[in-house]
Amino acid sequence: MQSPTDTYIQYVKCLLQYPGHTTSLGLTFTIGTTTHSLQLIGYSDADWGGGDPTTLQSTFGSSFLLVGAALSWQSKKEDRVFLSSTEAEYMSMTLALKEGIWLKEFIEESKLYKPQPLLLHCNNLSAILLARNLKHSEKTKHIAIKVQFIRELVRDGSIVLTHVRTDQ
Repeated sequence: MQSPTDTYIQYVKCLLQYPGHTTSLGLTFTIGTTTHSLQLIGYSDADWGGGDPTTLQSTFGSSFLLVGAALSWQSKKEDRVFLSSTEAEYMSMTLALKEGIWLKEFIEESKLYKPQPLLLHCNNLSAILLARNLKHSEKTKHIAIKVQFIRELVRDGSIVLTHVRTDQ
């Protein structure tokens, strides 16, 4: 933004034209099918140490779907290096759940349907087990306390964590 080139100006022009060219497109909600339910479903993932090959900082990503349509998605490069893939995935789950909880509360306030637990898919079994296990270990002691709120959400049943294979 401080010294834009012609290439970047072309990108901005394309970006500004996009809404005008896509007015006929929208989110499609498919209620009544067996593959989609009224449960808010989230996916989180982290690229441990691979987001930036120079600094080895991770990139996080998440998305949330409701009855088959994407409601929210995000990608963020973390500002620090994580010591394990479990820690990176756990932080990714934390960021995803912050968004997911907001979406769930918004949907509940609309009174469209009876609230269900938020379902979050993660491809790191160690991070899921860490969230479910109330015991600390020497291997996970370095993970900051501020991200431990996932355990409370699992314990009170407001979220359900489930494993999804990386290739899925």
